[in-house]
Amino acid sequence: MLVEVDESGGPGVDWTFTQVEERSNRMAHLLLSRGFGRGDVVALVMTNRAEFVIVQLALSKIGAIAALVNASLRGSALAHVIRVAGCRACVCEERFEEEVAAARAEMGATGLPVYVVSDRTGGAVRVRTEASVAAVSMILK
Repeated sequence: MLVEVDESGGPGVDWTFTQVEERSNRMAHLLLSRGFGRGDVVALVMTNRAEFVIVQLALSKIGAIAALVNASLRGSALAHVIRVAGCRACVCEERFEEEVAAARAEMGATGLPVYVVSDRTGGAVRVRTEASVAAVSMILK
């Protein structure tokens, strides 16, 4: 069982291995459908949370490489890490969305897709490309 303790002291999430497998498979299929696969590098800008494990497993299942990015990086430092790692996409928590968007703009990589794990919509993943945000029916929670 995968358990995450809420930072406010609440119960957090509690998943069985089957639920983790199902969620990571859904994320893996989403990434495959978007053209990602073996050898592709995807930046993860997330804190220690249950969805981090789901995304990491999904990337592993499709043979992609997770570039684990320090979530405290901002601005040019964040842009540098994403650029040097050769990332084709980024997965971030909702609270880091604007920092990632700013780094993407600084790099001139406005086409770099950003998959945003939302706290407000029960773990739904949104895809941000260029100036638009497209909804994806993908629930991690």
